[in-house]
Parts: sequence; C-alpha cells; structure tokens
Amino acid sequence: MSNYKINVENLNTIVKIKKNQIKNLTRTVLSGEGILQAEINIIFVDDDYITRLNKEYLNKNNTTDVISFNLTDNNGSGLEGEIYANIDQITRQADDFHVSQEEEIFRIVIHGLLHLMGFDDQTSVQKQIMTKKEDQYIKLLKDKLNKRD
Repeated sequence: MSNYKINVENLNTIVKIKKNQIKNLTRTVLSGEGILQAEINIIFVDDDYITRLNKEYLNKNNTTDVISFNLTDNNGSGLEGEIYANIDQITRQADDFHVSQEEEIFRIVIHGLLHLMGFDDQTSVQKQIMTKKEDQYIKLLKDKLNKRD
C-alpha cells in the first residue's frame, strides 16, 4: 500500500491551479513508477521566482519551466522532493506547442516528478524516454478524466 503526502501551493496570481487534479496526477505517476512512499511539494511560481532559484542553486541566470529538488535522505523512507513549476513559461509553451494550458501544466508536473525519480534529459535518448513517459501519464490522466464525464 502506498503512502503519499502531496502538497500543492500556488504562488502565482494569474492562473488558478486545480490542486486535486495535480495531486491525483502525482499519485498516478508515483504509483506507476513503483514509488510506495513519498512526500512531494509542488509549488507554482512565476518567471522572477524561478529565475532566482535557477541562479541561486544551478548558477543559471534565466527562466525555465520547472526545477526539481530531490530532498530524499539515505534512510530509505521513500522519495522526498520539491517541484517548482513556472506558470509564466508553461503558458508560453502551451501556446508554442498548441496544447491547452492545463495539459502543459500536467506535462511539466510529470517532468518534474520524473526528475525527482532520477530521470534525466541531457541526451536525445534520455529526452525520448522522458517524453514517452510524459505522454503515457497524460493519456492515462485524460482517460480518467473522460470516464468521469
């Protein structure tokens, strides 16, 4: 049986976040990847906030769509981490990729979760693996949402 503590905070003032959907998505990805215990904080921020994080922790002076921090210690108590998702960049990407803002939010949360679990996207092969997993979980979530309609 899984044990998940998932907290969703929305620090941006532009977009309303459907917190329960984000929590359900997070549970789906965690269980799908075999994670039985996790404590995850997902924080939605803006360009300024994520640029400060990017500069302070990654020595990059630019905006990005998501930054994940794996906070898991070595005592074997499961996955622990924080995901900072930039709603400004997500909005731009949704326009660029011709998808809904909601779908791009889902994709970025999944992407951040996969990073917490150790997936990387530095090479084209790694990017393909992550994109395939993102597509899989977005389809799964859409199927679940459609069944409720």
